[in-house]
Amino acid sequence: MLLLGMGVCIFLQFPPDKFSFYPKCQLHQLTGLHCPGCGATRCLLALLHGEFAEAARKNILAFVAIPTIGIYATILSFNWLFARPVRQTWNIKPWLGVSLVILLIAFGILRNLPWPPFIILAPH
Repeated sequence: MLLLGMGVCIFLQFPPDKFSFYPKCQLHQLTGLHCPGCGATRCLLALLHGEFAEAARKNILAFVAIPTIGIYATILSFNWLFARPVRQTWNIKPWLGVSLVILLIAFGILRNLPWPPFIILAPH
């Protein structure tokens, strides 16, 4: 948890729009297409600043996934910290894994279509 806090502090001190040492999306650099993760770093920064509309404009999928993963990680951390038994939380059903892969592929395709309403899925 301490490392996560330090990471957030460093991330806030060195925002990705002002510092260029953050990794660039290779797919976008080579093809100009947006992968499902394009804009996720800027989405995280907007979420940390409480700018929810801006975060959703950067990457709507990350806008939903980042808080969900954060809540899940917090629950696991508290269970570990207070020595509570942790349920088998990584028992993912096959249909859920397949659904997530299909969602990522569909999102990656739809955000690159040049027509409304799909253009709003591309990072702004």
